[in-house]
Amino acid sequence: MPNSRRNFEGKPLYPFGYGLSYTTFSYRGLRLPKKAIRAGDPLSAEVTVANTGTREGDEVVQLYLSFPNVPGAPLRALRGFKRVHLRPGESQKVRFELKDRDLSMVSEAGEPIITKGKYRCSSAEDNRILMRRR
Repeated sequence: MPNSRRNFEGKPLYPFGYGLSYTTFSYRGLRLPKKAIRAGDPLSAEVTVANTGTREGDEVVQLYLSFPNVPGAPLRALRGFKRVHLRPGESQKVRFELKDRDLSMVSEAGEPIITKGKYRCSSAEDNRILMRRR
């Protein structure tokens, strides 16, 4: 039986990370290892977030993982988030360390698996932005 939350392609009413801010932020330079990693190896990801507005503010930086084309795989999964406080014009590198469990998914049979193939990482301030970047 399909899980509608795993394969939802519509626009959520209030996505994860939704909130009002009095400033704006931009993202750049999502960095991943240059070489392929083996199943079970950790993965480091780093992105730079900048406060492009005129006021101080907090931002919840989110890291999403899209899985290889495997039956039952979700379209994307939130695998990390960190809150940062930035002054106007300030930027900060935010680092995520994903362990083997973070790179796994639950198969249609209900078993946790790490599957071979290409994974895709994305970072965004909330899921609405990520969905636009698809």
